[in-house]
Amino acid sequence: MDKKTVDKFLEEPVVEQSLVESLSHLCWVYANESEQLDAFEPSVIQALLEHKQCLMALPKDIWEKAALRLAVENIDIPGYVDNGQIVYTTPQEILFSDDELDVDIIIGRLQAACRRARAQGWAGLSVVLDASDFIEKADISKWLDYELRTDYECSLGSCVMLCMYDSRRLTGELLAMIVKSHPIIGMGSGLKINPFYMQNNSRQPQ
Repeated sequence: MDKKTVDKFLEEPVVEQSLVESLSHLCWVYANESEQLDAFEPSVIQALLEHKQCLMALPKDIWEKAALRLAVENIDIPGYVDNGQIVYTTPQEILFSDDELDVDIIIGRLQAACRRARAQGWAGLSVVLDASDFIEKADISKWLDYELRTDYECSLGSCVMLCMYDSRRLTGELLAMIVKSHPIIGMGSGLKINPFYMQNNSRQPQ
């Protein structure tokens, strides 16, 4: 699958979000900060309504802007933080150990976060993670392993996850990798069911 094929797919009509609310592993490729902020808001609101803990792994400045936007929607961010339903962390705290992307450690951290959420009485865990600032810190094979292993965990019901990437930082090869490893792709203002999704392979951890 080359970049031209991916670009053509991303230009096709989008599907209604209501059709994919039950799916557990989504990716959003955004082109600017406005799209970045727009992308995760529905996921956060849905998690709150479903009584799930929401783990926000975003750059600090984006998290602060996101909190302000959610407050405009009359969502009591300080209240949700205080009661533990919203937890903020940085992407690197999930993705890296000693400056290395170790997929086994990442999966262990996500599994532990899911166990903690359920132990605290939440219905599950919803993760929003933006790895854009770190895509050059590991090679493509490691990112693909990370995404496929994450997809496998999500398929088991361990968590719901929205992965976010800045299109301005993606090479054609990276974009193709991201498309392969997610059942649903978001871009611009809508979501698409992904015909290139590596479903069979993604169910097997590397």
